[in-house]
Amino acid sequence: MILGARSAFHVPRGEGSDLADERDRRLEEGADTGGDDESTSPGPAPAGWRQVPLGAEDDHIRTSPMVAVPDEAALQRARLDSQPTLAEGAFATPKVRATPAGEGEVDAGSEDSLLQAGSFDERYQQTRVLGSGGMGVVTLHQDRIVGRAVALKTAHAPTSEAGQSRGAIWRFLREARVQGQLEHPAIVPVYDLGRDDRGAAYFTMQRVRGRSLAEVLASRTDEGSAARLSARKVLDILSRVALALDYVHHRGVVHRDLKPENIMIGEYGEVFLLDWGLARVLGSEDLPKLGEEEQPVSLEADGKTRAGEVLGTPGYMAPEQVADASKVDARADLYAFGAILYEALCGLPLHGSGELPTLLYSTMKVDGASLPDEVEVAPELAELVRQLTRKEPADRPASAREIARTLEAFLDGERDATLRQKAAREHLAHARETLAAAASGADDLEARRAALQQVGRALALAPDLEAARELLFELLTSPPKVVPPEAKKALEAGAREAMMMGARTAVAGYFGISVFVLIALWMGIRSYPALFTLAGAMAACAAYTAYFLWRPPGLKLPLGHLLLTASTVGISSVMFGPLVLVPMLAVSNSVSYLTSVNDKEWLVALSGVAAVVVPAVLQMMGILPASYAIQNGVINILPWMMDFPPLPTMAFLVVTQAGIVVAACIFVLRLKRRAAAAEKEVQLTAWQLEQLVGRDG
Repeated sequence: MILGARSAFHVPRGEGSDLADERDRRLEEGADTGGDDESTSPGPAPAGWRQVPLGAEDDHIRTSPMVAVPDEAALQRARLDSQPTLAEGAFATPKVRATPAGEGEVDAGSEDSLLQAGSFDERYQQTRVLGSGGMGVVTLHQDRIVGRAVALKTAHAPTSEAGQSRGAIWRFLREARVQGQLEHPAIVPVYDLGRDDRGAAYFTMQRVRGRSLAEVLASRTDEGSAARLSARKVLDILSRVALALDYVHHRGVVHRDLKPENIMIGEYGEVFLLDWGLARVLGSEDLPKLGEEEQPVSLEADGKTRAGEVLGTPGYMAPEQVADASKVDARADLYAFGAILYEALCGLPLHGSGELPTLLYSTMKVDGASLPDEVEVAPELAELVRQLTRKEPADRPASAREIARTLEAFLDGERDATLRQKAAREHLAHARETLAAAASGADDLEARRAALQQVGRALALAPDLEAARELLFELLTSPPKVVPPEAKKALEAGAREAMMMGARTAVAGYFGISVFVLIALWMGIRSYPALFTLAGAMAACAAYTAYFLWRPPGLKLPLGHLLLTASTVGISSVMFGPLVLVPMLAVSNSVSYLTSVNDKEWLVALSGVAAVVVPAVLQMMGILPASYAIQNGVINILPWMMDFPPLPTMAFLVVTQAGIVVAACIFVLRLKRRAAAAEKEVQLTAWQLEQLVGRDG
């Protein structure tokens, strides 16, 4: 039947059936009060209805009476509050009512051409074949009445002279009715249902342009393919499919043939769930059995669905659907969704692509699929796949909406990661610009400080950003040309600590001189002025050094202290001359300075040399008493400040030399420990840096 005659259109049943009945009754009453009586005035409109003229007065249509029609906003609220399942109205007899032509037509054709297209061939003009499925053939037709291209699905040709079996026709009509009553953006709307002029059943629907999810998944390795989509986009598509499934299941329908080939992505981002030929309406009679003249199903491993007693596509069917498709519920669709998600994540079918026995064996064996180890997938997605592909329906998620929530939560995180990546790259670009400006003459320290801060922010936002790691490594392994003030302070603190360490050692040494004085008294004093001069110089050095412990000097060389200590070392030549004991004291004094100051190091070295050379020169010039006499190849040490009795003299030399060696060893040992600790800290810092930037060795 073609609903193309004037003033006739189809009012669908099912969704909001009570409101639809009331609407039909009132419209019919309005039509009965027609005629030329324009004074007809129906009663006030009930809640959810409003008064509008049924027609419009123009050259073609006479004025129609005022009737009550539904308020769409109120009806929409009613639909959301109590939406019936398809079982409550899926097979109700459709009502046909007479109405005038709709208001505001866009069609440019004449009225006569529209109203005279009464037969199928007069209304629909075939253009080409779009495809063929298990239940029929889909062709592209031009609807001459509406003026649009439609996809027209026709049942397969009869398999016997008796024509198409009642079961096959009922299945075909059932598909059209189910699809037509599922009103969702992801479900292709049905426009018309009837028989053509040759008696074959058909229905028309929106023509969908785009590509299937199967094509998208097959093109993932082809960079230049127009069908290629990002992994994030595929997950967004599947999230919308899950929401569509949730609506379908809420309406009491199970798809039973969910697979990538039945998910279409439109040219403008639309997502469609196709092929409702095997759908089951819960609470109503399942698909009728086929007649004897029809062939039973032939399940081949080619991804196609064929009409028959076993319903579904191997590789995507749930285990319970393989056993008995007539008893499955919405959780069978969730299993198929899990198989699609598995394929989308790792690029391989869940159960492989082998022969039918292999596919069915894998379906019945696998209980919670695990993704391959080499596939890097977020843990929440891997867990979702595992839950969806559990063998027992009770172990799967409760609804498709749970799947959508999981995918949306993951995509929200992905969107956040994308924003973080973008912000990280902006920080990295700013760091490079800052360094480039510094290379052209800007403040190097400020530029490096800003660049390091920007790189640190980039890595905080995107730790895996390789370019940021590389720049950080470059900055940390190429120190600035100028020592930063903060680093300079740290260096000064370290040098000051070294000076304090030397001062403490020196003070201890000066106090140890009291032992030398006692031994000197034991040896016998020859020149008390020389003794008092040496003792006074040592006491002054001890006091001056102790003052440093109270008020540490800066890193600049304390010239007064250097001159005092060098002079004291030189004065100590009154004991055994400038060539015995004095050189060791001069070396110890110079080393303690050189390890603690960064200023005028040459003057420190000169003072050490002078402490030995000046007394020797003065003695050679006769200004000071000679300490050495060389006779017959023998060097004799001449006493000056004290006598040289054998035992006390040897005791004095042993104690003084041992004391100098011990003091020097203690000082060097402390210095070595500080250097070792600093080296350890450097190496640990370097190791942590390598871990941060991801470098080995």
